[in-house]
Order: sequence, then structure tokens, then C-alpha cells
Amino acid sequence: MNITQLYEEFILLDELEEQKKLPFKRNSPTHNIWLTWNRIHLSKFSSWIWQMKNCGTIQDIIRVIGTLHMTLRFLHVLKRNDLIEMNDNGSWNWLQPLGHTEQETLDPALMQSEIQAFINKREFGQFRCTWESSLNRAQILHDSLSPWQSELFFCGDDDFTSLATAEHGRRITVGDVDEQVLQTIQKIAEKFHFPIESTSFDVRKETPAELRNRFHAFHCDPLDNGSGLDAWLTRAFELLTGQIGDQIFLNVSMDRLGPRISDLQQFLLSNGFALTYIHHGLSKYPVIDEPYLQVDPLTDRLGELNVDKAELDKLVIYTDLLIFKRVQDRQRLWPQDYIDFRRQL
Repeated sequence: MNITQLYEEFILLDELEEQKKLPFKRNSPTHNIWLTWNRIHLSKFSSWIWQMKNCGTIQDIIRVIGTLHMTLRFLHVLKRNDLIEMNDNGSWNWLQPLGHTEQETLDPALMQSEIQAFINKREFGQFRCTWESSLNRAQILHDSLSPWQSELFFCGDDDFTSLATAEHGRRITVGDVDEQVLQTIQKIAEKFHFPIESTSFDVRKETPAELRNRFHAFHCDPLDNGSGLDAWLTRAFELLTGQIGDQIFLNVSMDRLGPRISDLQQFLLSNGFALTYIHHGLSKYPVIDEPYLQVDPLTDRLGELNVDKAELDKLVIYTDLLIFKRVQDRQRLWPQDYIDFRRQL
């Protein structure tokens, strides 16, 4: 499947049909406005193809793409290139593979036993989520990133989400300041033949030149204070390609952030990233594993409530997974020439 060729066919068809309402010549000021604000980007087009794996009918695709006219153009291009065969009920059959090879699926219990053998010394304030949470994160990463967004960076990974994601056949680099975490990930990756690279990485320091602008996605579970979030996100901007379609997967608690969540979104918006999805309460963390937990005051408080102190071992807290996608590759001087092209429904 030549994704670039398909994309070029689609944008030409899209441009010709939409511009019937507002004709203009190529390379004219009006045409340049169209290219800046209305042309569908390659990353979005490729994500449509990838999301088709979870769609069964034209109606499902409309939900992904947004309009009926673009959906029909999209399907027309795929059919014309012998990628799909349409059925009379609006469903389709794939005639060619999507070009993504999954790893051989492992027994979850086998992987979990390897993970649980790791003893987290928590020297760097790590607070590890459950393995079930890491598996859920991995599935979301896999569904969100097309095969053409192949390079993933995990900035800190004592949760071992990278290992869960590697089962999907992704190319992964893990950066962590904790050498014990890196050694464990590399050992397990080699055992199960996962394509994972590891590197010593400190978010407080600038990204090494060989890693800059290399990755399509950045995953982190950062400290949620101001300096922590600033450090992790600054590294994200350095590591990502800088192209439209880059994604940041950020595990934070919106409740803990409170009003600061607005500042976080504004900061990312100012750097070209829009919030595209929130998975509320996705990850669970056993409270008893919190590295700075003061156990005695909590058990005393439970006792005051006539609750057995052993219940503390069963409690978890949650974080949300926020997905941000780059929708602008650079800041533009404002105001500038603009025409409102209203797409057909």
C-alpha cells in the first residue's frame, strides 16, 4: 500500500469537488489559503485508513471522518486502487493488508510474572500503575497510531507500558533515569524478541541530538507539579518530529490538577497541540506503593472511621490518559488572509 500515492489522489479529488463552490486558480492567494487551512494532512488521512479496522459500515466511517462527502471520496479512492470491495449494504472487504504486522500474542500471565519479579526501589519517586493499566494504555496507543507513525518514545517507564505496547509490533525507545528500570526492560525485551531500544534519559536535561525530532508519539506518566510537567513536555517538543500528527499521551489526574488543567491545555495549544481524547480513570495505582506515603496517619484515620487498617492495601487511585495531537506545525502570524471554506456535509 503506497500511502503517499493514495493521499495525493484523495486531496486532488477533495480539492476539485469542494472548490466547485468557490473556483480559484492554483497558486493564487485563494488557493494558498485553502492549502493552509483546509487541505487534509497526510497524518489525518493515514489515521482514517487505520481506524477503518474498527469500522464496519459507511456510517462508522462518517463518524471518523466527519462528513459524508469526504467519506465517499475516501472510499472511492480506496476502491479505485483495489484496496477494498464494497458491498451493497455499505460494508466492505479488504483486498490488501494494512501493512502492519503484529507480534505473536503472549500469555498475559507469563508477561505479568516477569513484570512482578521487578522490585521497584522507588529511588526516583516512581509510582507504578497495575499491569492491567499498562495493557489498557498499550491498546489505546496501538489504536491511536497508524502503522505510518512508527516511532514511539516512552519518557520514563517504571510501569512497563513499553513492553505491553511492544506486543503490537511497534518500534519503541525507552528513556529513563533509573538504570534498574532500563536493564529490566531490555532483559524482558530480549527474552520475548521485542523491538525495544533503551537509553539513559533525564528529563531535567536537554534531549541529546541523536534523539531530537525523531518520534511520532511521546508517552509519559510525569510528576504533576509545575516544574515536572514543564520538564516532561519540553522534552516532548524536542523529541517529536515537529510535524502535524505528532501525539502526546499524558497520564495525569485532572482532579489533582484542578484549575491548572486549563493552563496545561493552553500551554499545549500555544505549541500547536489540541486535546483530542480523555480516557478518564484509565490507570490504577495501589495506594500502598506510593513512594512518599505516610502510612501511620492513614491507618489512624481509617481506625477513626472503624475501618480495618488492612483495607489500605486494597485501595487504588486513578489517573486519566489525555491525548494531544499536533494540529499546527508552526505558529502563524495573526491576523492574516482567511476565507471560510464551508465543507459539504
